[in-house]
Amino acid sequence: MILLQYFSLNLLTAKLFEQLAKNVTFERIALELILLFLLIAGGWFWMDSIGKREVAINFGREITAKMQLQLLDETVACEKIRLSRDSRGQMQIQRTYSFETTASGRERLQCSLILRGNLLKSWDIPPYVQPD
Repeated sequence: MILLQYFSLNLLTAKLFEQLAKNVTFERIALELILLFLLIAGGWFWMDSIGKREVAINFGREITAKMQLQLLDETVACEKIRLSRDSRGQMQIQRTYSFETTASGRERLQCSLILRGNLLKSWDIPPYVQPD
């Protein structure tokens, strides 16, 4: 009896998979592959952005230390992301980060830096009065 139920269950599942295989179309498979690719690309971009944010924080610390400023909140904020070509003509992601510093502890200076890949392309700190 159990053996008969096992064979009938196998036959039923085989017929079910056969019907499912007939209903699967090329368009459906292509759509699933595209969605899987987009999910993987989104995950890669997310992880890459987290790493670049850490690089930007380190550059912000270095720049503010050289200028005798204090990096406020120990953080940076990504303001702009775009594609840009490097000196060899290769396409890379360019990110613009903003951060705040202070010279005296009273006023906040809005600063920015631009990363192309892992390299610091440029930075901007507005003029400020150095405390005595």
